[in-house]
Amino acid sequence: MPQKTFLLALLVCAAFARADDAPEEITVFGHRPVTAASTLTRGPDDFDLRPDQSPAQILEVVPGLITAQHAGGGKADQILLRGFDADHGTDLALFVGGIPVNMRSHAHGQGYADLHFLIPELVSRMDVAKGTYSAEVGDFNTAGAVNLELRESLAESFAQVEVGHYDTQRVLVALSPREGVFGGADPRHTALVAYEGYRSDGPFDTPEKLTRSNLYGSYGVRLGERDRISAWSSYYGSDWNASGQIPYRRVDAAGFDRWDDFGQKEGGNSWRWNLGLRHVHDFADDATLDTFLWLSTYYLRLYSNFTGFLNDPVNGDGIVQSDRRILYGGSLRYRRPFLPANDGRFTLGADVRVDDADVKLGTQTQREITGTTSDDAIMEYSIAPLVQAEWKPLPWVRSLMGFRAERFSFGVKNRGGVEGPEGHDGDWIGLPNASFVISAFEPGAPLESSFGPLRNTELFLNYGRGFHSNDARDVVANPREPTLPGASGYEVGLRTQLAENVELAVSYWWLNLQREIVFVGDEGVTETSPPSRRQGIEAAGRWAILDWLALDVSAAYSRARFANGDIVPQAPRFVFGSSLTGRHDPTGLAAMLSVRSLGQRYALEDDYGTRLHGYTVVDLGGSWTYQSFELALVLANVFDTDWESAEFYYESRLPDEPAGVNDFHFTPGIPRSLTARVKYSF
Repeated sequence: MPQKTFLLALLVCAAFARADDAPEEITVFGHRPVTAASTLTRGPDDFDLRPDQSPAQILEVVPGLITAQHAGGGKADQILLRGFDADHGTDLALFVGGIPVNMRSHAHGQGYADLHFLIPELVSRMDVAKGTYSAEVGDFNTAGAVNLELRESLAESFAQVEVGHYDTQRVLVALSPREGVFGGADPRHTALVAYEGYRSDGPFDTPEKLTRSNLYGSYGVRLGERDRISAWSSYYGSDWNASGQIPYRRVDAAGFDRWDDFGQKEGGNSWRWNLGLRHVHDFADDATLDTFLWLSTYYLRLYSNFTGFLNDPVNGDGIVQSDRRILYGGSLRYRRPFLPANDGRFTLGADVRVDDADVKLGTQTQREITGTTSDDAIMEYSIAPLVQAEWKPLPWVRSLMGFRAERFSFGVKNRGGVEGPEGHDGDWIGLPNASFVISAFEPGAPLESSFGPLRNTELFLNYGRGFHSNDARDVVANPREPTLPGASGYEVGLRTQLAENVELAVSYWWLNLQREIVFVGDEGVTETSPPSRRQGIEAAGRWAILDWLALDVSAAYSRARFANGDIVPQAPRFVFGSSLTGRHDPTGLAAMLSVRSLGQRYALEDDYGTRLHGYTVVDLGGSWTYQSFELALVLANVFDTDWESAEFYYESRLPDEPAGVNDFHFTPGIPRSLTARVKYSF
């Protein structure tokens, strides 16, 4: 437990709804927001005019969150949030339609979260809960959690075609029946089928040759007055080349530029199939029972070379990682209002998950396998009962209190005669949470005020405990180390309405993460990480300038240190985002000017002078809708800025160098590029 349990500040959730939308009740992971950092966003209006080089980019509508790509368009994006370089998802729990995206004990990295199976246009809303303040989410919920809910039907079917720079092409067709049993304002049946095809060579000297196919289907039926059954399924497949991470010293060499590569044939291929089944029963006393079962199968083969010829001067340091698994589970939620007054809710539930995975690490040259470093069969499962209550102890105070207990079992078996950690282990962790929302200035409250900004002010006080699991190979190799590193989080936030059309919020948060044992998938070894301390300030605001024009601004600063005082390398420090959005329905015109900025970050634990490069990128999008047609243009990187999408500092060796050299290594961000879209609705 930290010494400082009081955190002061202010916070505000930028409203992502359109400027002319009426206020509505917001629920996030089953309850109303209990932190100033919890929001609900609706798509695709919030990201349909933003660049979409990767489906994961829609996460950047979350204030303070930045994504990065560092090994080709098919690899999971890197995520930066709240002082975490969450790698590919270790500290951000991601869900699509209730199905977990993060992979436990993954071949490349713990919590690997690949969102390429997502079709952004089919997202109905995005639930965001930063921090560790809810019992609804368990594993990987340290920086926060995001659930992307999917549409079950469409008001109109549509077909669209996109073309852009670098031989980029995209086709999307979505069909949703609206006649017969599918018709009416509240149809008994709903259905949706969609297909997406995508390809791009990217700006690289060696064409990326990224191809992606997605197929999605959903069906729902209401049985009587109190029961509804729904199901959704998706299939995704992809193949790509990658330029890898380029050392800065190579860019200055003759005949080489920032779009070149080592010539090591990096890249990979992947696929994933998902199935989700949900049954919701409404009881006569307004209680509900929500049962959700899910199943996924997954495959990845990833070819990489991070260090050039450092370890093998002849053939290069190429590695290959493969992951094949079946994962399945379910969740149960029984919710009912407090009686006799319907001013709160009680939740009783449980989550179950099983991962049956085969993971391998080997060496390769030009995608020819030359050896096996590790080959493991992993069986990992967890069960998590939970209880949570949201109620109003006073008319001007709302609270959320809960407890989640997570029990894990780990099993690792070596295969192929390769030595490594092997065995079984298990552990559990308790996750309490308590939050209070205080409206001390509203009518009837102790500090009742007629002054608008005070009257509309809410104070948020939050405490919660989260965690991310360790790789199963870490657990059996280090039985005396923490199996489930816990994270204790605290936050104080303030949200207010400065004027009828201006919302503002600021928060101060603090998170202490327990000692970690990290499995390094690129090397097949474990590393010990000491406890870490993160704290920061976030602010976000929205100004509805006109009925059709709105400005959203967010800024975040965080500080990440290990308990011994060393810097947490690569942790984000300054993040800024802003968008000016106009949607004029009478003319069918819409436009968005957006800015995202990442400040410099420390590259090494003990060196304040060596910093990764920051960037600021401006994007512009516009569309015109006329009857059944929509025409859209999106200009990415308006000012053609040279920027580093992902960047690291480590030792590498080029073919003509006698020894390794410490240097900055980066994957370049997209240059100025234009994408055009034509959409027809029917």
